[in-house]
Amino acid sequence: MISPAQMDRDNGFDPRDLPEGHDWSSIPDGCNVRDFFDRDIAAIRNCDEIYMLDGWENSKGARAELACAQWLGLGVYYQSDPSPRSVIPDGPFPENSAERKKYPVFSGVLMYFPEAMAALALRSFESQAEHNPTGRIEWIKEKSIGDGNEIVRHLMESEIAYLNGDYVTAAEEAAAVHWRGAEFHQRMLTGIEPFERK
Repeated sequence: MISPAQMDRDNGFDPRDLPEGHDWSSIPDGCNVRDFFDRDIAAIRNCDEIYMLDGWENSKGARAELACAQWLGLGVYYQSDPSPRSVIPDGPFPENSAERKKYPVFSGVLMYFPEAMAALALRSFESQAEHNPTGRIEWIKEKSIGDGNEIVRHLMESEIAYLNGDYVTAAEEAAAVHWRGAEFHQRMLTGIEPFERK
């Protein structure tokens, strides 16, 4: 385990000696920001995952470390929400350039259904505001676990609302179908619960 605080102490700088309310984006006298940069980036490269302490958003260094970890595809844990977060290291597209052309995400999906995609994004934003206290836009896989029953329920509720002339609710339920269907598909493709691969 690598601890930035311990690395500081090993180099003669103890963060515990700083006054309350210290600006964590500032560099203490006698320290060189480039030295901190080189040391911390080297440490990130030797990690499989990182742990973000509360208040990381107020530190330029912590934000930079998080960006590097995400770039490297490391697992990311947060003190306020200890479930793991990670990115897909290799991405969803083939490496071969000819094969990548078979995935026209923009022209073949987004621009086919622009209103539906915008509604899906709004659904995601509103769900984050309701269920994610951190304020980050992210899919919390441990809390949002949909299945075929939920997809069909939203589909039925959309149809009932439409037949009753409640077009706003019908569209909202249709967006829920879209969201749950994408979630269901993503879990199946990547082996996430309930589709773990043995």
